[in-house]
Amino acid sequence: HQLAWHVFGTLLQDQRLAAVTYARKHLAPWAPQHMAELQRALATLALTANTKVVPYKALFSEQQWSVLLELFHKELYRLHNLLPESQLEIHLQAGLLALKNPPSSTSSSREDPLHHPDFQALAANLPYAKHVHSKLVCAVTREIMTDANPPMVLPNGYVYSQRAIEALVAKHNGKIVCPRTGSVFTADEARRAYIV
Repeated sequence: HQLAWHVFGTLLQDQRLAAVTYARKHLAPWAPQHMAELQRALATLALTANTKVVPYKALFSEQQWSVLLELFHKELYRLHNLLPESQLEIHLQAGLLALKNPPSSTSSSREDPLHHPDFQALAANLPYAKHVHSKLVCAVTREIMTDANPPMVLPNGYVYSQRAIEALVAKHNGKIVCPRTGSVFTADEARRAYIV
C-alpha cells in the first residue's frame, strides 16, 4: 500500500484529476485499515505544491520521486524473489574473505586478487581471514581463556576455562560434571592445556 500512497503523491504535483481517479481505484480499498492516511492524502487536494503546512509539505517535495523509485525497486525484488544486493558482489566478497589477510611487510604478488584496486575496494569492509593470535572462549563462562584463566582439559577431551572448572566443582560438591557429555570427573583429573 506504501507504493500506492507515493504514486498518488506524485500525481498530485501536476495531474490532480488523475490523482483523484487513482485514489478512487487504488486507495479506497485500503480505507478500513488506513483511514487516517487516506484522509491526510485526500486533504492534499485542497493544497498547492508550495504549501507551508508541515504534514503535507513532504508529499509535494521532489524527494518523493526518489522514495517512489526505491519502493518500485523493493517491490520488483520482492515479486521476483531477488536480493537487493548483487549476487556477483556477494560471491566475490565471500571468495575475497577467504583470501584477505592482514597487510604484511612484503609486497603482494600480482597473482593475488587483492593486489587489484577494484578487489581491494570490495574487500575493504570485510574482516581478515587470518588471525595472528587465536582466542579461546570458554563454552561455560563465555570468557576468553588467558594465562590468568587458562584452558583445562577433561579426560573426555572437552576444554573449559579454569574458572568454569572451579564453578562446576562448587556446583557439584567437588565433582566436575561435563556440561556437554554429563561425564563425571574429580577436580584433579582436569589438566591445564598449553597452547604454543
